Formats: sequence, structure tokens, C-alpha cells
Amino acid sequence: MASLKRLAFRRATLAAVMGISVAACAPAPSGGGGGDAVSLDEAENAVFLLDATTTLTGEREGSPEARAVLRLANRLGPSELGQGGVGLGPLAVGALTALRIGPDERPGTADDLVLKRLETLDAVPYVGSRSYALLLAQAQSSGLVDTMDPCGRGAAGPTGLPLPTEITEEVPDLVRRSASDRLEIWAAASSPGPNALVDLLREHGCAALTFDLDELGLDPDEPELRAPLRIVLLEDDDYDSISDAAGTDGIAYSASSTEGDAFMVPFSAADDVPEMDDTLAHELIHLLHGRVAPFADDVPWFIIEGSAIDAGTHFGRRRHGFPTGFVEEWLRGATGTDAATTFARYGVEDRTQTLDQVGHDQSLSGFFVEYLRTKHPQPQGAGIVDIQQRMTTAMRDASNSSRTFPGAFSAAVPDVTLDAAKAAYIRYLDDSAGDWTARVEGTVFAR
Repeated sequence: MASLKRLAFRRATLAAVMGISVAACAPAPSGGGGGDAVSLDEAENAVFLLDATTTLTGEREGSPEARAVLRLANRLGPSELGQGGVGLGPLAVGALTALRIGPDERPGTADDLVLKRLETLDAVPYVGSRSYALLLAQAQSSGLVDTMDPCGRGAAGPTGLPLPTEITEEVPDLVRRSASDRLEIWAAASSPGPNALVDLLREHGCAALTFDLDELGLDPDEPELRAPLRIVLLEDDDYDSISDAAGTDGIAYSASSTEGDAFMVPFSAADDVPEMDDTLAHELIHLLHGRVAPFADDVPWFIIEGSAIDAGTHFGRRRHGFPTGFVEEWLRGATGTDAATTFARYGVEDRTQTLDQVGHDQSLSGFFVEYLRTKHPQPQGAGIVDIQQRMTTAMRDASNSSRTFPGAFSAAVPDVTLDAAKAAYIRYLDDSAGDWTARVEGTVFAR
């Protein structure tokens, strides 16, 4: 059953946290008196979760059913959610709509909230088992559930474009070890790896892909994402020879006009599962960005790598309860000068020359994205909670139009320019220098 803490949060969600009038967002009842309208709604503290990750009817967080319900809760308008569509009561529709549009009560602005977890939806007032059942029924009857498994439910199709030649020239006997219509695991026929390792990689790769799609706000059924994502599992010696990066846990290769994309992983990645999970989410972000924004040539490296570092850290923390320590090593003593160095060296061109410089710039870039998510000043409070989705929108805009990435960023993140965000980040690192606890409080990097 719902905990007292969750019930308390439910009561405070709009009144204290968001400061929005639920009634203002609720659609007017069609005829009848107020009593008829209220009777359509559940109790304010109604719940549909058995615990933090499982519904009363058995669906689990991250399942296609759960993802489909969240998709509808995030995207349907008030009239579609209400009695003319899904069938939610007016108070539930008002509470959900108010939460989504944020304190400024305007959709499409930086304070909008995207519901990413069932627990967040369960905390919305007047949304309980009846509301969840109606959303799930709509998702099932529309066929949405069947499209929401990012790892695929169908049989593997033709192989499509060949794997990158950097890999196949070194290991020419690659075969599919596990495959569906959305995710494939490849390995050398002469050294295929144990079945348990292949199964582990598929399970964790699927979870990372599910997380990344939600994080970026991407639909797995979009045309650019329909070809399966390919993970190539290799002996460490082969991986080291191809990558020239011994000791790393994975490298992504983008697609070209003649070759498909892929993500290469060494056998030894499974020796440290938390680090492997971080790497899976990190590198799959690169593949997804490459698919949806292939011609965004002026996206700075501090955005490309910052997005991947931040996503990998969030995914690792969600699965294991702590962030990997990679970023902390560089971030503890960082000042605004370090950020300025990263912005200059890790711009449209990657000017890093040593592994230390790469570590420094990736770490400062990852915290820049997390700073935007949690700390950057906004009219209605700190943080742009859906910054990853907005940056992906900007990348697509820059890829598909004549807009530069900075221009696309300003369009996707209203009232924020990229230069102003960089300057604010530099000030924040200077202001928080020497106080690690304050610097990371409220971020994914806090322990």
C-alpha cells in the first residue's frame, strides 16, 4: 500500500510544490451539477502502486505497459484525458495537466514536467487505480503497448547496413548471438562468449535503451530508430586493438552512408556491472543522437559528451543507488576556470590531446548538463528538468534546418541562451568552490 510519505507528497504536489490551481486546469463538466463531476473522480489520495515499482495489477516500472501509460499521461491534452477520451475525472485531469505545465501555467516552457516514473504519476492527486486502469485500457486498445518495447518483440530481420569496417577488418567472423527487431548482440564466431554474458548484456542493454529513450523523449517507433541497435561483444585483446583505448568499457561508432552504427563492448565490461550500466546508457545515447540528428555538425562536444555522461550517471544511480566516481575526481576541485577551459577545448572541435584532458572535459561537461537540470536559475525555481529532451530537440532542429545549434538551443530552451548558460555555470563553480556538499546537493552526483 502507499506509504504515509507518498500520501503526504500527494497532498503537497500541487498546492505546496507547484503552487498551481487544480481547478483552473480541470475541464468544465458537460452539463449536470458539481456533484456529478466530482463523482467521476477518485479520492485525492487514491493509489495504483503496490510499492515503488509495481502496480496493484502487476505491471512493473519500465514494462511496455508502464511506458505506454506514461506516454499517454504525458502527451494527451485535457479533452483527450477526460470524459471524451480516456475517461478520467475532471479533478484528475486538472491535477495532471497542472503538474505537466509547471508553475508558470504555460505549456512548452522550461519548467514543464515530464512524468518518467509510475511513482510520479501515482503521486498526482485523484489519480488512482481507476485512472491507471483507464489509461492502460486506452494504451492497449490503441496498440500503443505493442510499440513500447524498445528491445523489440519481433524476429530479427535482414542485417541491413554492414557493421563499421573498423570492427570487421579486425574481427571478420562476426555473427548475431542474440537478436530481435530492435536490439542485436554480435560476437565473433570463433570467440562468441558464454551465453550468460550475452544474456546479461542484452538484459542490461535493453534497460539502458529504455532509460535513454525516455530521457531523450524519443519514440522507439520513430522511422530513424526502427533499424536494430547493435552491440558488438569482443574479446578484450580485439577490443583493445580496435579501440586503442585499453581499460575502457565501450565505444560507439556512428553510421555513414555505407555502414551502420554499432556499440563495441569488451568481455571484461561485465566484471564491474555498475560501471557497465553507466557505459551502456552513455554510449547508446550517442547512437540515438546520431540516428535522430545525423547532420547537426555544430553541436559542441561539451553537449555531446555532457548529455551522455549525465544520462549514464542517472541510469547507473537508478539501478545501483550510487553514481560512478569518475566525475567526482575532476569535479571536486574544479573552478570556473576549469569550465572555461572545457568550453574552449571541447567545442565544435575536440581539441583534447591526452586522456587526462578527456577525463577533465567529459566530467565538467557532464556536470554542466546536470547543473542545467537542477541548478540553473529559472523564473519559477532552479533547474530545467527536461533539459535532455530539449537538447535533443535542438540537435534535431540544427540537423534538419538552417539553424545553428546555439540558435536551436535558444528555441528549445526559452529564455536561455547557450552562452548565458555557460557563463552561469562558470559562476556557479566559482561560487561553490571548496564546498563539495553544496556544489552537488540535489544533483545525481550527491552521495
